Amino acid sequence: MKKIVMTCMVCCMAFAVLFAAGGKEEGKEKKKNVELSLMIPQGSWRDVYTDMAAAIKEDTGYSVEFQVIPDDQFYPLMQTKLATGEVPDIIKHNIPTNNTELNANNTMVDLTNEPWASRLVNPNLLKDPQSGKIFALPIESSSFFGGIYYNKKVFKELGISEKQPATWEEFLNVLRKIKKSGKGIIPVASSEKDSWTTQVFTTLGFPVAVAKKPEVWNKLLINKLKWSDVPEFKMILDRYNMIFKEGLVNSDNLSFTYDMAKEAVATGKAAMMMNGEWVVVDMMAKWPGVEIGYWNIPFTDSYDIIATGSYVGGFFVPKKGNAQEAVKFLNIWSQPKYQNMYFAAHPGFPGLNGVDGGKVPECVQHVVDTYIKTGKYVYEMNAMVNVASPILPELWKYYVEMSAGIKTPAEVLKAWDTLYSDYMKSRKEPGF
Repeated sequence: MKKIVMTCMVCCMAFAVLFAAGGKEEGKEKKKNVELSLMIPQGSWRDVYTDMAAAIKEDTGYSVEFQVIPDDQFYPLMQTKLATGEVPDIIKHNIPTNNTELNANNTMVDLTNEPWASRLVNPNLLKDPQSGKIFALPIESSSFFGGIYYNKKVFKELGISEKQPATWEEFLNVLRKIKKSGKGIIPVASSEKDSWTTQVFTTLGFPVAVAKKPEVWNKLLINKLKWSDVPEFKMILDRYNMIFKEGLVNSDNLSFTYDMAKEAVATGKAAMMMNGEWVVVDMMAKWPGVEIGYWNIPFTDSYDIIATGSYVGGFFVPKKGNAQEAVKFLNIWSQPKYQNMYFAAHPGFPGLNGVDGGKVPECVQHVVDTYIKTGKYVYEMNAMVNVASPILPELWKYYVEMSAGIKTPAEVLKAWDTLYSDYMKSRKEPGF
């Protein structure tokens, strides 16, 4: 399986020992070099990581080899490594939503009592639903403000109002107007080559559609309800499928990648994309001057709320790697000096107190102020069925098959019913 490997090698003779939570040196140790490996999916890669690693090299003598894996290969490769025990020393993944697929309670080091834990902004979010332990050093304190991120300049050139569409039909009419403009601009950049991006519409849309029927989630978890029995789920898939059937995405969507979608929006070849807030800083960093706006996707016509994540990105330490040194490395990584470097490049909401989050992009702050701070949100689908996280990549493939005309929305739900039920039975979940 092909890997993209980005290496930051450190061969420094001096080694200054770990910093305490406040960033002070605790003492001196003998000179040594420590080389660690860190496995990360391509979509999560940030160039600033090499700068952070270089600074840590300069200060401590630790080196890190970044193993950057294509998104569609990351999950199977990670599972193979965990099964064989040939693990990297650190893994970047989402916490706690991916704890299940990592089998974190058995395979990962418990980081609950690490020095940086006392500085956590949102510790309750990180706790494993089974054990209550914390298995990863977080990046952010909150994450995934999903929706439509659009190029303001494109909207202006096409004479499109930035006013939030109130209904699904209003939203569709905007996409249709862009398509009919004659400018050759793609209404929505769709990146189904990276199948994880296909989940954005549904992981947001499903919980919004059943926001007034929260009992749906518990019934799904105890086999009192099938996914195909929920009409709101089919409605969301029908609406998603409509975008493809009307040709409101790029014609090469099946071979289009996440990075290509960001470039298309940032350069004005596409008007918008559906994803999380991280795309904004990515685009602003690579294409200075680009102005990005946000729309909530109007999944329903009755109320204006969003779905958001109950997870953050974080760094796990496998027990079978060089765990002792990896834990020390993360304590260094957690220090304000290095965390400030990250948020200077990617402004946001730090997971640790004492870190400068930088100036958050206006459109992202708008989401937080309009929806998060006012309580106008529900949690995304993935969070509601966290136990099924290991099989979600298979569901994303069904979405791709739907957009390619291989499956209907109803067939997607039926196929998912079968896979979900078989998986829950294998886990001996109550009701299955």
